[in-house]
Amino acid sequence: MKVVHISATPLAGSPIRIVNALNKYTDVHARSINLNAGAYGTRTFPEDLIWTDHRDMCESVIRDADILHFHHWFDFSSIKNPFNFDFLSNMKQNAKYLMHWHSNPMVIAKLTGQSMQSIIDSSIPQMVVAQFHESYYPNAYPVPLIVEVESLSPSISQRDQPIVFFSPSRDRHAYEDRWETKGKQEVVRLLNTVRNKVALDYKLVENIPFDECLKLRCHSDIVIDDIVTGAFHTTALEGLSAGKPTLSYLDSRTQMVLSRLTGTTDIPIINVRYFEAEDVLVVLAKDKVLREE
Repeated sequence: MKVVHISATPLAGSPIRIVNALNKYTDVHARSINLNAGAYGTRTFPEDLIWTDHRDMCESVIRDADILHFHHWFDFSSIKNPFNFDFLSNMKQNAKYLMHWHSNPMVIAKLTGQSMQSIIDSSIPQMVVAQFHESYYPNAYPVPLIVEVESLSPSISQRDQPIVFFSPSRDRHAYEDRWETKGKQEVVRLLNTVRNKVALDYKLVENIPFDECLKLRCHSDIVIDDIVTGAFHTTALEGLSAGKPTLSYLDSRTQMVLSRLTGTTDIPIINVRYFEAEDVLVVLAKDKVLREE
């Protein structure tokens, strides 16, 4: 089976990770096509095919695909889309297609000019990342995020002064946006407060290529993901995969989604909100044996 994943941006590396996993662990032959590899500026991710650089190859794999896996909504049945390409007219007979959501419908409606209801009620088969987004798409099948564990070898540190890794993707206050924030300013203030109490340092990681970000996370001792919204991001999974104590706040809905997806209620994330995290960070900073456990 041949599957082509199509996205307008890197989507934090999610499509390419799925493609790599399919090619490595299954008999599926998968490709990824991204329209705009530089959508996030210097925050870049690995890529396969880039629409503007590999147009002929992109069209060839689309026409040969058994499934087109679209990430986010756009009008792919006409040329009125960012690709200026009619995908459906260029699919082979009996090929299938589906939609995979990575943002809440309010964001997608704002970007596309579509109504939220038309997005949610789309008749196209739908998937949604098994994070907070799941609650917005009752017709979508929740699927897990994928991280490349083999590239995240643990580097448990014996440092007495641990390093905390924090990588907010947006410069927003904790309550400036319901979901699109990690509370950068509040968390940095928290880390400075903790640093005045115990031996601790932190890396505020922003706007760098994913490979560099990965190295910095692997060489840190504690990972903070999203301790503001009640959700989690790929950062939390990468932190856990690297054997790091990882802080994120998971509300009851997110915990339910994860438990149903994994079949266990034993979630290894340290579940804490940012205004409760000071004591947790102090304990972790003081106790390297606990950090290793």
